[in-house]
Amino acid sequence: MEITTTMVRFQFPKKDMVKRTDKAQLFRCYNKGAKDKIWIPLSKLEMDDSGEEADTVTITMAKWLFLKTQLPLFVEWEEFIVKSEVTSQQLNQQ
Repeated sequence: MEITTTMVRFQFPKKDMVKRTDKAQLFRCYNKGAKDKIWIPLSKLEMDDSGEEADTVTITMAKWLFLKTQLPLFVEWEEFIVKSEVTSQQLNQQ
């Protein structure tokens, strides 16, 4: 069985990422006078700070979660598709 997930990728400034707990990441967002704090569970994020710019982090997360937050109002993002093969044996183990 094939599982398809739509993901998003975006850049976020390191200075506005404040890790508050072991389980969640806090994003501080500023745009045209608007200021917002957005909490995202760490288990739902993939963070990569080895990108081209030293002062930003590349964040990857599921599109459904991204759209539930205020993040689309503050960042430019791109979406892509991830396809995974899952066997019935793997499904039964969960």
